[in-house]
Amino acid sequence: MNAYKLDEHLKCLCDQHKRFENLYSTWTLNKKTCSELLKDVVIQYPHFSMHDASHAEAVIAKIEMLLGERVQTLSPTDTWLLLHAAYAHDLGMVVQWKDIEARWKDENFQDELARLETLQDEDLRKAVQFVRSVHDLKVENTWPLQASKYVRLINAALFRGRHAQMSQEYIKPPAGELGLGLGHNDMIQPRLVKLLGQICMLHTAPLERVLELDYQTNGYDSDYAHPRFVAMMLRLGDLLDIDNGRFNTGAIAVAGCLPGTSQPHYDKHEATTHLLVTPREIRFRSDCPDNAAYLEARTFVSWLEQEVNFLTIHWARIVPENLGGYAPRFDDKELLIRGVPDIEGVAGLRLTISQEKAFQLIEGANIYNDSLVFLREVLQNAMDASKLQLWSDLCSDAYLAWMGPMDETRRQALQPYDIKGKIYQNYPIRIELSAINANRVQIRITDRGTGISVESFKRMCNVGESNAGSGWLRATLRKMPNWLRPTAGFGIGLQSIFLVADQFTIDTSTGQDVYHAVVYSRRKGGYLQLTRSAHPMRRGTTITIETDKLNHLISDERPEVYSSTSALCFDPMLSQNEVGEAYILSEIGRLCEGSFFPIHVECRDKSIDQDMPVSRLPAIGAEGWELWQNRYWYKLAVDDGQFLLWDTREEVLEKIDFNELTQWDIRFKGIPVKDDFIQGEVYCMTDVYGLDAKDIVSLNRSEFTPEGKRRIQELYLQDLTTFCDIILQKFQDKQFDPDKAFGPGSSFESFDLYRFWQTCTPQQRQHIPQAVVERIPGAVKVLVKADSNKYQMAKKEIRNLIPGIETYTYTIQSLWIDRSLELYDIIGPIDADLPECLIEDRTLFDSLSTCYYVKSLRLFQIEVDDVTRSRILITWQDAPRSIQVSDAVRKVVLLSLREDSDLFAYEHTQSTRRATFAIEGYEAIAVKALPDLISKPAKLNSAWMVSPFTEEDDDKREDTGWSKEQFTAKVLNSRPFSLVVDWVEGHSLRETPPTRQEIIEAYQKLIGEYYDAAVEWDAKTEEND
Repeated sequence: MNAYKLDEHLKCLCDQHKRFENLYSTWTLNKKTCSELLKDVVIQYPHFSMHDASHAEAVIAKIEMLLGERVQTLSPTDTWLLLHAAYAHDLGMVVQWKDIEARWKDENFQDELARLETLQDEDLRKAVQFVRSVHDLKVENTWPLQASKYVRLINAALFRGRHAQMSQEYIKPPAGELGLGLGHNDMIQPRLVKLLGQICMLHTAPLERVLELDYQTNGYDSDYAHPRFVAMMLRLGDLLDIDNGRFNTGAIAVAGCLPGTSQPHYDKHEATTHLLVTPREIRFRSDCPDNAAYLEARTFVSWLEQEVNFLTIHWARIVPENLGGYAPRFDDKELLIRGVPDIEGVAGLRLTISQEKAFQLIEGANIYNDSLVFLREVLQNAMDASKLQLWSDLCSDAYLAWMGPMDETRRQALQPYDIKGKIYQNYPIRIELSAINANRVQIRITDRGTGISVESFKRMCNVGESNAGSGWLRATLRKMPNWLRPTAGFGIGLQSIFLVADQFTIDTSTGQDVYHAVVYSRRKGGYLQLTRSAHPMRRGTTITIETDKLNHLISDERPEVYSSTSALCFDPMLSQNEVGEAYILSEIGRLCEGSFFPIHVECRDKSIDQDMPVSRLPAIGAEGWELWQNRYWYKLAVDDGQFLLWDTREEVLEKIDFNELTQWDIRFKGIPVKDDFIQGEVYCMTDVYGLDAKDIVSLNRSEFTPEGKRRIQELYLQDLTTFCDIILQKFQDKQFDPDKAFGPGSSFESFDLYRFWQTCTPQQRQHIPQAVVERIPGAVKVLVKADSNKYQMAKKEIRNLIPGIETYTYTIQSLWIDRSLELYDIIGPIDADLPECLIEDRTLFDSLSTCYYVKSLRLFQIEVDDVTRSRILITWQDAPRSIQVSDAVRKVVLLSLREDSDLFAYEHTQSTRRATFAIEGYEAIAVKALPDLISKPAKLNSAWMVSPFTEEDDDKREDTGWSKEQFTAKVLNSRPFSLVVDWVEGHSLRETPPTRQEIIEAYQKLIGEYYDAAVEWDAKTEEND
C-alpha cells in the first residue's frame, strides 16, 4: 500500500534518479513551511471547516484513491505539483493584518459593506449593521466581544471569496509576502512555481478554465508535467474531503458558537455515513439531521457530478497518455434526511425564473405600465452621463478660471447653485423628433456626456447590472455630492425602448474611441452589435429610435398633454401620427423641467425650445435669498406669492404656493414621480436630490417605495414647518408689518393668510400675531339655499364659519361661473337635499383639503362619505345620451366648439378640433368616446359631440363673411367631416347606430344653430369693443 503514496512515489523516483533529488528536497522543506502557515487559517476562519495540514493530507489521500496503482506512472514533476497543490491551494486563507487593515481603509470598503448587507447570510447582515452603527449604540460592556466576532465574520466574507487568487500571489516567485520561496533560490525553476500558483488559483474557478492550462509542459530537468491533470486532481481531491471531523471543535468553542450559515456545513460533514473513493468509482451516503444540511449535501453531490462528468468528457485532453484507464463513475449516491430518503427531491426546490420570461417581463408592460417611459429612461441616461462628465471636468480643473482652485473637500461640498449657469450650458441635450412617413417617427436624443466605453457596453448586455457595478464609477460616486450623483441604479432602463421598438442604435464617443452599436430586443435575438466607427464624433452619445407604435403609446392614465407645445397644432381626425408626436412632446416637456442642463427640442425640423419649460432649479443663494439656521436657503414673495426653500443638508428643493389649489408635484432629481401619497394643505413641489434611488424609488422609477414615501412625507412636513417658522420669526422680529407687508401693492398682497393659518401646527398658530389673524377676510361669499332648492349668493362672516367649517365643504369648484347666467341655470334642479349654506368663496374653499369636484352640469347622484368628515361627491348615475340645459347655457355650449368657454377648464388645447358634451336634440351624434387628444372640457363624465369643423374653418367663416348656407356647405363637403361621420358611426351611444344620413342631418342642424349663436356673439363683442 505504501508504494502508492504520492510522497513515497516522489522519494522513490528521486532516489532512483539523482537528477530529480531537488524535487523531493524542496517538497520536504515546503511541506513543513506550508503546514506551519496553514495553522493560522483558524485565526480568521474559526467557523469554517479545517483548512490546515489535515485537510491537505486528506486531499492527497483522495487523489491517491482516485489514481490507485496509476500513481506509479506519474512523472516526478507531476507528483511534485500534486503534493504542493494539496498543501498550497488554501494558503490564501492566511490573511495578514496589513491586508485586513488596508481593506478596511480602502475607499471601496463602504461599498463592500453595503454589498455584504444585501446577502442572504443573516449573521453577516447583523455583523455589518452592528459595525456600521456601533458608534451610535448604547451597548453593554461586552460590545468589544461582539465586535470581535462580527469583525471576524466580515473579514471572512471579504477574503474567503478571493483566497485562491491570494494563494497564487503568495506562491509566485520571488518569495511572496509570506516569505514562502517555494523554489528555494531557483532549485526549482520559477516557471514551475508560477505554474503551481496558477493551478492553485484555478481550484475555485469555473471548470472550463482548467482547459486554459497547457496539456503538457517541460517539467524539472528532463521530465514532463501535465498542468490540466494536476489541476483536475486538486479540484477532485479538495471536493472529496467530505468526511467527518473537518471542523475544529476547540477553535469553535474559543471563537463562540457557529454562525447560522456554517452550521449546515458542519452538519453536512458529520452526516457522511459512507464514502468510497477508488480509481473505478466513487460512492457516497449521507444521513442529514435537517433540510439545511441536506441542501448542502445535495449541493456537494451536484458539484461532484459536474466535476466527474467534465473529467469523463475531457479525459483525453486532461490525463497523461501513459496513465490509461478512465474517470471513476459516480453512480452510487444516497441522501437521507433523518433516515428517510428524499424520494421526490422536494427538499431542494428553489424559485427560479426562465431567462425568456425575465426578458418578457422587462420588455413588456409588466414593469413599465406606460410605454412612453422609454423617453424618461433615455433622457435620464443622458442627464446622468452629463453629470459624470461635468464632475470629471470639475476634478480636472477644466473650470479653474470660473470656479477657482478646489480640493476634494470643497468639491464634495458643492451645492448646485455654486456651479455657474454657463458651466451647465456646456452639456446640452438635444432631442430631435421627425416623421419618416405617415405612421413612423424617429426620436433621436444626443448628449455631451462621458460616452459609452466597451466595458459599459458589456455591462449593458448583462441586464440588471447598472454602471454602478464599475469599480471606477463606485469610487467616483463616493466623491460626488449627493445632488449630482446619477439617478440610474437598476440597469434595466434601456430595455424600456423595446416597448416601442424591436431595435435601436447607439453612436457614442468617449473622446478617444467612437463606436456604433445596434441593440436588438429579445424578440429579435437580444444581440448587441458593436463596431468601431470611422466617422468623427464629439464626445457624447446619440440614441436613435424608430417606432411605428405611436398609437399604442397612449395610456388611459396619462394626464393631459403638456399645453405649451403650441408649435404642434393638429386636427386629431386627420393624423394619429401627430397625436403620438404630441404625447412625446408632452412627456419631454414634463421631464425637462428638472434638468440642470439645457434641453433643445426640434420637431419636424423646427425648434420648439421656447415651448419647453426651463429648469426648476433656481439661482439659490443669489440676490433675495436668505440663510436660515445655517441650513436652509429661502426666498419669499417669488413670482406672485411663491416661496422657495433649499435644504442644504438633505438636498431637497421645496416650492410652496399658498395661493394655488392644493396639489403636489413630487420629483426625484428633477424627474416626476407618482405623487398621490403626500398629504398637506398647500401646493408644493418637492424635488429630492439627496437620497439614493435604490432606497426610495421602485424598480420602474415611476413611484416611490414605501420607505421612500415615508422619507419624502417626512421631509415635506419638516420643510413646511420650517417655512412657517421662518414667517413666524419675521412676525416676531417685526420684519413684517401686517399693515404694510400684506396691504395693497405689497409683495405679499396675494398671500393667503387663511391657508397659512391652516398650514401652521397648533403650536405655531399660537404665535401668529392677532393683527395678522384680523387680516383674514371678514366675510366670504357663500351660496344660501332659497326656495325651490335654488341657491342665491350671500356673504357670511368667516369667524362664524370657522367653528363649523367642515360642514360647509360641499363645493362647486369645477364650475367657473359665468356671471351673465343665473346660478340655478348652471346648477340645474337637484334631486336631493344639500346644506343650507355652500361655500363659494374660492380663497376659502381652495384652502380646504376636503374639496371635491362637481363632475357634470347637472347633479344626478349624491354620495356621502362619513369616514372622516362629511363630503359630497357628485357623479353620473348613468351617462345620458344628452343633457337638458337652458337656452343661455345652450349657447355657451355651442360656442365652446370654437374656443374655450369660461364655464369649463379645458385639456388638450393644441387640438384645432373640439368636442363638448351632447345636448338635447343631438342624440344622433352623441358618442361614448373621443379621438385621442381632441380638445374638450376637463373633469366631465358625459356623452360627447365632436365638432364638425375646426378653429381654422371658423376663422375662415369670420374672415370671409360666409353665409350660413355657405359655411354649412364648406364643412359638410370637407374630407375631415367624412372622418367625423365615420367616428360617430363607430362610437354611437345609441343601441341601434344612426344611419350616415341621420348623422349628416344632425350635424347640418348643429352647424346652423352654431352659426346663429356665433354671429350673435360676434355682434355683441363688436358693440362692447
